Order: sequence, then C-alpha cells, then structure tokens
Amino acid sequence: MLYIRHIIPIAKKPAQGEEKSESQINAVISKGGSVAKTDKTGNQKILIRIPNELLNRVDTDLTTRPLKTPRNTWILEAILEKLERRK
Repeated sequence: MLYIRHIIPIAKKPAQGEEKSESQINAVISKGGSVAKTDKTGNQKILIRIPNELLNRVDTDLTTRPLKTPRNTWILEAILEKLERRK
C-alpha cells in the first residue's frame, strides 16, 4: 500500500525583498520569546548540535557497554566527568 504524505507549511514564506514596517518589527520584538521551561523533575530540554562523526563515536561506545544505556545518560555522564576533573 502506498501512502502519500503532504507537508503543509505553518506560515506562508515571505517574499524575497518584502519590507516590513517599523510597527511590524516592533510587534515581533515586543512579543519576545520564551525561556527554557523546567519540567516536574527539574530538568530542562535543550537543543545541542553534535557533529555526525562524534555522535557515531558515542553510539559505538554505547554498543560496547554491558547494559543498554540511553544516549542522554552517556552525555550526562561525560558532562559530570568533565566537571569533576575541573574541581
């Protein structure tokens, strides 16, 4: 069975060279953004960019562990190790 997926943009892409009025610009600035929210466990979600080669090395290391370990846990352990060394 063949499924066709339609991707619908959330907002219309602005035309090239379309100038915005000063009031439109000020409205966007006044709106501001949101601060990272903390969940019930006290954790924050962040976006992190990791080069593919480095991520592949992490994944390879994860496959050698005797117990299945999530990537997130591995990264947190690496951060803690780095912080401990700097004390």
